[in-house]
Amino acid sequence: PSISDPGFELLEAAHNAGIKVTPVPGPSALSATISVSPLKGEGVRFLGFLPRKGRERKERLQSIAEDRSLVIIYESPHRLNSTLTDFIDYCSDSRKVMVAREISKLYEEIKIGTFEELAKYFQHDVKGEIVIAIEGSQDPENPVITDEELESIVLKELNNNRSAKDISVSISEFSGIKKRKIYNLAVKLQNNQ
Repeated sequence: PSISDPGFELLEAAHNAGIKVTPVPGPSALSATISVSPLKGEGVRFLGFLPRKGRERKERLQSIAEDRSLVIIYESPHRLNSTLTDFIDYCSDSRKVMVAREISKLYEEIKIGTFEELAKYFQHDVKGEIVIAIEGSQDPENPVITDEELESIVLKELNNNRSAKDISVSISEFSGIKKRKIYNLAVKLQNNQ
């Protein structure tokens, strides 16, 4: 229960009460997914569930985009498509991802592709336990730019009377950030001026 539920509270209480805690080996979606993943990464990083919204979610998506590890996350079947879609703005077009659904069960499904390909595939409602494996970042050439730095750069370019399209193309070339993310930010900032 400690992997996807707050089982640490129960474990802490048991340890504090002097109750012996013994692991029982069995199937784990985490280890089962790693065992079938052909994706590259410098080590493995397990993050559990992503924050659902807000700044914390954006920061986690950015962190995963920059991570060179194979990143494993759990996701609700109801949020699968929106999570895959969110990653499109943070990860390169060629970044591979694997979705493992109902792993080791009757309706097991494993799909590998880009975030865009899998977001299109999983547009329909799905059921079951979902694990997402994300290939480690393979692009050490591109500088890491925070959302705040990106906003500052885009504002400066807008003040130089450049179009949102031109800004998205030029910033994407040197940063590796998706053009769509930059374009959407430029339009948003234009509308707020």
